[in-house]
Amino acid sequence: MSHYDEPAKRLMGKGHLACVSFAGGRAFPRRKNLFYDDDRVKNDVQYLSHYKKNIEAAENPQQTSAAALSADWYRNAAAYISPPRSRPISRFYRPTFVPDENLSYYEPPASPTKRTGSTSSQSQRSAETSSTARTERQSSLKEDGSEDTEARSIRRKKKRQEEARLAEQKALEGQAEIEKKKEAAREAELARQEKLAQEAALERQKEIDRKAELARQAEEEAERQAELERQEAERKAEAERQAELE
Repeated sequence: MSHYDEPAKRLMGKGHLACVSFAGGRAFPRRKNLFYDDDRVKNDVQYLSHYKKNIEAAENPQQTSAAALSADWYRNAAAYISPPRSRPISRFYRPTFVPDENLSYYEPPASPTKRTGSTSSQSQRSAETSSTARTERQSSLKEDGSEDTEARSIRRKKKRQEEARLAEQKALEGQAEIEKKKEAAREAELARQEKLAQEAALERQKEIDRKAELARQAEEEAERQAELERQEAERKAEAERQAELE
């Protein structure tokens, strides 16, 4: 049982009862608000059970690991969740077996037979053979591991060289594209300047032709005026001659 606060209400008057107030024709209780938490016991049981289980697991780890492999294995998610990886595995990753020299391999015990000289020597030879085979197997695994490491390093080196070659080729292509654009812009500028020069030459030729035409017209006008003056002079002379004859 707990108490919770209720926000203050406005416009609530006092009534004649100690536990009731009236406002707007309605009655409102004045006693403290109380509620019962029925889930408190259940929550406490679950809380304590959780910690009790963890405490028991810390005290008996072997029993916990055995229980993880029991019939209720599906209830324990930690029994089949793989450990976190430090980094994601590439799809080109191939696991390499690294043998441990301190690792002892299982050897089945010898059958309880009567040991004689020949039997002991035979068992010693078989032990030497097995140890030799184990040594050869470990050395072959080491060689395979070193070969795999060398092959991976060679592949990485080739990949880096290929990436550098592609980057250089891309840079050269970009430079060639820039040079091509510059050359095209230069040719366009030369063509524009040549066109402007041709237009200027045409304008100069037109101006020369216009001036020549004006000079020719002026010359013709002068000749016409001279002809008119000559005709006028001849007419006056003829008129004077006629006047003298009369």
